[in-house]
Amino acid sequence: MIILGIDPGLATIGYGIIRKSGGSVFKSRHSIITPVEPKIKMDLECLSYGIIKTNASTPTAERLRQINNELNKIMKLYQPKILAIESIFFFRNMKTALPVSQARGVILLTAAKRRLPIYEYTPLQIKKSILDYGWAEKPKMQKKIKALLNLKEIPRPDDAADALGAAICCAWSLQKQEA
Repeated sequence: MIILGIDPGLATIGYGIIRKSGGSVFKSRHSIITPVEPKIKMDLECLSYGIIKTNASTPTAERLRQINNELNKIMKLYQPKILAIESIFFFRNMKTALPVSQARGVILLTAAKRRLPIYEYTPLQIKKSILDYGWAEKPKMQKKIKALLNLKEIPRPDDAADALGAAICCAWSLQKQEA
């Protein structure tokens, strides 16, 4: 099963694509046992990760269209079966909250048009599922994601690593439900 993880934003949207299997369907690079439930074993493989960037000098409507177009290209190429998105936890100022909410709406609509199930996780839930500690620092998260996905280097930028974290969290959550 292919999962597309998203870290929403307006200027920078992180994405990470992983393949989850129980070990019998796909040949995988890395087998893991989840920290949430030690008896759950699955294979995870990173297919791709990166960012979608929009220019601050471009009108908002055009930036939202660009997010939709780029996300559609990614979805067409990788054919994910699920979208895992980091939910908006809180914002320090309204100037940030509104544009990110608009971008998030476009992301959700893009997935809904493709009839993808959408799973939302707070940053706290993602960190807790991966490191068993909800207040973990980004460098620790990135290091763990690198190890779990057997990557050669820490995924960068942070937005892409966060998106991979959302996808991993979703994979473990679904595996636990299936067990």
